[in-house]
Amino acid sequence: MIFLMVLSACGIAPAAFDKELWISGKGNLAAENPRGEMVFDAEEAGVKIGATRTSIRSLLGEPDGTDSEGDIWTLGHGGYSMDPRHLNIDYDKNNIATDVSVRQL
Repeated sequence: MIFLMVLSACGIAPAAFDKELWISGKGNLAAENPRGEMVFDAEEAGVKIGATRTSIRSLLGEPDGTDSEGDIWTLGHGGYSMDPRHLNIDYDKNNIATDVSVRQL
């Protein structure tokens, strides 16, 4: 629920999750990246706290990047910001998702 409230605050309009369309947005920093609208529906598709890294990657494809805590997928620019938004998923030592959030870097 918090995930959706954060997305609403970013001005992202929802769209149904489509795996092929999501994967086609890899590395796309433009505001028109379809991932920005589909990220709402990603939780319904299985991207949520408690999911395994394997199941999330199976759904979203390989991430655009990783950091010390988890995986990062580019969502493109949001609203009037110059910085792109990202879907960040942090995992515990057993590769279980502990945080799913949209961040602007």
